[in-house]
Amino acid sequence: MVATRHLKAIILKKGGLKKTGFQRLAALYDTVVYQTANGILEQYGADYESPLRGWQLAMAKDADREHQLQADIHAVELAIATQDSPGLRVSLAMAEAALMLHRENMFPGYSFTGDNVDIRFKVRQMTEKHQHKDHHLYHIIAYKHRISGYHLSNTTPISNPMTIPFRTFLPSVEDNLQMVNDMIILVGQIWIEYVPALKWFEQFLPKRIDHMYMKELQAKTEKVHLGVLMKNEQYHADMLDICRFVHQFVPGHTDDDESDRKPVKTLSGGDYLTFERHKEVQSQQQDARTPSKKLSGLIAKMEDFHQEQEWLIEVIWRHLYNTRSTREIGTLYSARNAINARNVTSEPKSNYYACAELIDKYTDAYVISGALQHFGMESVEGEPTRNTFCGLPLDAQAKKEYVWATIRNFVETHVICQIPPLSEAGAISNELKCRFCGKKYVRPKALEKHEQTIHQFESVTDITPARTTDGVYNYTHNVMVLCMLRRNHEDAIRQADGERLIRLYKFFYLFYKVSNCPKYAYGTFETIAQVSCLLTPRLAHQLTWNRFVNYRGQRDTNHPMDLDVEHQNKSFKNDVTGYRGEITERTVNRISRSLNFTDAIVKNFDQQLDVHRPSGKHTRTDVSEDVLKLVEIYARENLFDTQRGRTHAHFENMPYNQLDNLDMDDLKKWIGRLLRVFSGKHYYQM
Repeated sequence: MVATRHLKAIILKKGGLKKTGFQRLAALYDTVVYQTANGILEQYGADYESPLRGWQLAMAKDADREHQLQADIHAVELAIATQDSPGLRVSLAMAEAALMLHRENMFPGYSFTGDNVDIRFKVRQMTEKHQHKDHHLYHIIAYKHRISGYHLSNTTPISNPMTIPFRTFLPSVEDNLQMVNDMIILVGQIWIEYVPALKWFEQFLPKRIDHMYMKELQAKTEKVHLGVLMKNEQYHADMLDICRFVHQFVPGHTDDDESDRKPVKTLSGGDYLTFERHKEVQSQQQDARTPSKKLSGLIAKMEDFHQEQEWLIEVIWRHLYNTRSTREIGTLYSARNAINARNVTSEPKSNYYACAELIDKYTDAYVISGALQHFGMESVEGEPTRNTFCGLPLDAQAKKEYVWATIRNFVETHVICQIPPLSEAGAISNELKCRFCGKKYVRPKALEKHEQTIHQFESVTDITPARTTDGVYNYTHNVMVLCMLRRNHEDAIRQADGERLIRLYKFFYLFYKVSNCPKYAYGTFETIAQVSCLLTPRLAHQLTWNRFVNYRGQRDTNHPMDLDVEHQNKSFKNDVTGYRGEITERTVNRISRSLNFTDAIVKNFDQQLDVHRPSGKHTRTDVSEDVLKLVEIYARENLFDTQRGRTHAHFENMPYNQLDNLDMDDLKKWIGRLLRVFSGKHYYQM
């Protein structure tokens, strides 16, 4: 009977029942009193860290065993170098097999993600001493890796920041080819959904963009709530306390002031502010006595949900949204008015999701309008009169080649932008060394002069940028480029395609640079540098693929870790409002540290009694009516044709390609400067 009342108390607490409700139900003996319910939560929260401590111990043991096996292999290799023998060769093979077997069974690892929790309690009657209460807290969750990367080396970084070529950080030929292939599938999916005459394309296009870990990243995510700290990440002292709190859960951490043991490098993520403050605190601790005191076991990383927000706010809105362009058909603000999206304002931060929904409709409408122009169709219900399939009806291979070729033609014409090349003159990396004779220099200009005069080297990387004199089409091209990059980014997250995400960030940081968004340009570039040269192959692999969570066990139900923390923040805020503004450290710990156990209890209750649990996925309203209305409007405007002299009055200087405004010489200096800064950071020393 007591256990039943305790269970009811947990369910009622999770449901948001307030103190007066508990008192009334307790009088009927339906549940325990309010104070007892709080005591139950505190009892469960007392061992909040126990699952993570188990992970930490397992990782520390596995790391020690791996180091011992590596030492055994090194000892045998030294013996072979001194005096080779068949017996030593057998010993070496056995030691390498033992290491491989151990790595296959190592604990996969984990990472941390945190975000600020801002709560305001408003008073009804304000006096000089009785004011609104603002609380700035910090929420931390640990996520178990689904991809370990233990088959890769973890001893030295992938490359040297001082010698890696600068062109590594621009999209390569392979990156551009892969981008085209991705866009073919994404554009084709929109055409198939909305254009009946193109429905047959689905037989020859994949339903999704697959990657090597589709099966592994379909698995459900395990996590441990580490609670909410009463710390404000904006303050240096508080951020130091946050990092110290997190570091105690890093494998190999020790509080011994004389220990020189290196902790296992562990990823710790958040938005850009967290990323920035995290590194500042670590830099300030670089002269501490021990590796643990230096916080060297943490590697800061930028998460992806805030990237989505920044791309919409600072790139798309900056270039495409103007509240004076109401009568200019095809502009984003005109579309907002055409479908009466009044919840969208000039400040997208005030209602991000409304703005995101508008961009989704706007993107679909533009892609469909492009299909009408490409195929010479008068309406969505019409039949193609141009670029039609002319092969035999039963020739499946010819049909497949046609589908890919016709969408590729559309994508390369309207969706892909040209990346200005870096000049090959002078320094091509931070190592100022002549590429012909190896002579080293101190100044880049001296190196450039040497290669020109002694080796007659002339840079031939200048490419004439594509331009049109049609301002309306220039706007159309920017819509297709920016909005389809966003669509690709969202799809990569849903599919947990970390490799595609990193490839996209090579495009993102260039647009951040040209959009006057220096912080996210910096942070996104550092993410690319982490994967390309700063981290070991194993850590880079973990950073690439362990960026997502999945609670439904399906292939396309992944979402970013920082978005999951945002969801948990919302739950925490709902629970804490029941305390009517009286928030103490004890209250915060009671709610946040018991989440692991109370969630498990409620979930088990629902399973045993077959109670339907909401999936957590937002129910999508049918938006096809809005999309098709925009398509009907755009079909009359020939937005995808080029006509000399057209322009949107409030986008007079709209370039064909935003990246044409990049100063590539300045970009090369910026890349070199950042790589030099990164190379000196102690937390990147392996």
